[in-house]
Amino acid sequence: MEVWQDIWDGIPGESLGDKLQVLGMAAGAITFVGGGAYALYRRRKGTDVETVVTDIRAKQHEAAAETAALRAEMKALQDTLIQGARAQSAALPGGGQGAAQVEAAVEKDIGAALATLANAGKTAALAALERGDTAAADKVLADKIAEIERARTGAAKEEAALYRQRGALAFANDTGAALGLYTRAAQLDPDDADALYFLGRLQQRAGALAAAKTSFERLIALGNSIEDRSRLHWAHFLLGDVEAALGDRATALESYERGQSLVKALAARDPDNATWQRDLSVSYDRVGDIKAARGDRDGALKAYEDGLTIAKRLAARDPNNAEWQRDLSVSYNKIGDIRAARGDRDGALKAYEDMLAIHKGLTARDPNNAEWQRDLSVSYGRVGDIRAARGDRDGALKAYEDGLDIAKRLAQRDPNNAEWQRDLSVSYNKIGDISAARGDRDGALTAYEDGLDIAKRLAQRDPNNAEWQRDLCISYERVGDIKVARGDRDGALTDYNAAFDISKKLTEKDPNNAQWQQDLSRYYDRVGDIRAARGDRDGALYAYEDGLDIRKRLAQRDPNNAEWQRDLSVSYDRVGDIRAARGDRDGALKAYEDGLDIAKRLAARDPNNVQWQTDLVVSYVKLAQAGAPNGERLLRDALAIVLRLDAQEKLTHDQKEWIGALREALGEPV
Repeated sequence: MEVWQDIWDGIPGESLGDKLQVLGMAAGAITFVGGGAYALYRRRKGTDVETVVTDIRAKQHEAAAETAALRAEMKALQDTLIQGARAQSAALPGGGQGAAQVEAAVEKDIGAALATLANAGKTAALAALERGDTAAADKVLADKIAEIERARTGAAKEEAALYRQRGALAFANDTGAALGLYTRAAQLDPDDADALYFLGRLQQRAGALAAAKTSFERLIALGNSIEDRSRLHWAHFLLGDVEAALGDRATALESYERGQSLVKALAARDPDNATWQRDLSVSYDRVGDIKAARGDRDGALKAYEDGLTIAKRLAARDPNNAEWQRDLSVSYNKIGDIRAARGDRDGALKAYEDMLAIHKGLTARDPNNAEWQRDLSVSYGRVGDIRAARGDRDGALKAYEDGLDIAKRLAQRDPNNAEWQRDLSVSYNKIGDISAARGDRDGALTAYEDGLDIAKRLAQRDPNNAEWQRDLCISYERVGDIKVARGDRDGALTDYNAAFDISKKLTEKDPNNAQWQQDLSRYYDRVGDIRAARGDRDGALYAYEDGLDIRKRLAQRDPNNAEWQRDLSVSYDRVGDIRAARGDRDGALKAYEDGLDIAKRLAARDPNNVQWQTDLVVSYVKLAQAGAPNGERLLRDALAIVLRLDAQEKLTHDQKEWIGALREALGEPV
């Protein structure tokens, strides 16, 4: 600072202005002197303007000459390559007729290729081309393509991730929007396991089963490249679900078992891994489902119980884990289903009520969780089924109505969610069932037709969805039943025939599917009933005997299946009816006696089963009416059962009339 102060003090002038004026004059002088000196220096060095311009012009002439030479070389190389293309064209069928087209099509791209190589400075590749060697040039172009593809792939993956994120936001409540978003994500990144997984689930939800099958198969094909190992065995489980819905139970079982083998290996490697244990429990449920559908009730029960054991351990480990609690409820549901099918109504009701309690707790925790709301609706339906079978119609109706309220809300929330739409159709059918049992035929018909409308829409959406086709059969059957009760036999026959035609196609697709065989036998009965009512006894007998043949095979497959045993007893009664109407008394008695033997066994198995008790009443009456030697004894036994059920208030409105009819037949006061 002192040095600068000394310099300032040495500048002439008293004031600040005087000193600055001196400095300005000095700067001008310096500029003048310095500028002149610099000009002399540049001229000496050859960097003055005139010299530089002259030099630039000389270099331009030199560059132009070099460019012209390079262009000539490139043109010669291009001509050589085009001539080679012409020669190849002439060797094709048609000779040289396409030479002009080849020149026009190829010349542009050959020129562009040479420009690409030149711009990249690939002189070695160009020199190799002059020698007729295209390998180096091809590698340069291939490397350029790979660079572009890497950039494009990276951008596509980033874009796909954004579509997945949007899809995730729509997944719960807007099936249509989510489906479109995940479809785009999978198009942008075909190897994205998450996109394929959720795309398949959405397609499955929307009823596009063929598309869902393709998505899950693509996911499985990714194999060990999938980062989340659980995706692979879940892909097998979900593929099995789709195959089962399409009616291919055998292939579905194979898919479930492949998935189960994968998760078993993971669980064995790490027994404390709760995720693997949970998935193993799910696999047992899936295998049990197929075994149940194929009539292997014992095998199904074993699988369900294995799954239940794991689910109980996990739920006990962490009672606050909602997912594990829900898994436990699913296991209870499966156990309830199989116990109900085996005639164990008390055991089934206990399992269903355990399930219902869990679902109530979950929905109370999060009322906006749509999946838990659906679970609760299904639970109400199951409890209602068992209450109805036990004769508690008021309790059944209350449960069904609670389930219907939830199903309506969900269906309104997302009209594109096929699963929720199907749930609503099933709920309408259940309301119709209990309304019919209570004698409310108008209410029953309204409910059934509401369910039928939904079933039709779903079946039209995907004709290959076997589950929806079966739902449509059941809806037609229920509408037909109520039309019969209202005296509309022609309308009923139309509905029954529609159900029969669909069911026949399903059984042809999978003859081993016990459920579909059972359905078909029932439609034979319905058609036979209408024919008999219209006086076509031969046609009725043919239909009844066809149904009887199916039921014999099913009952032989699983003698412990109470439902199939009951169906067989009913078939014997129908055959007996038509034989009696044809005057074949001996044939009728034989059929009735075969049916009575089964009815007695079932009624003894569960005295609280109203259906089985009333079946026994019907068998007693039919034998008595056919002229059995112990007819009076049979009628008195039938009356005793009816009076007991009436005292328990378990008879329908129509069944109450049996009391007077039986007393009249016995000659007692009505």
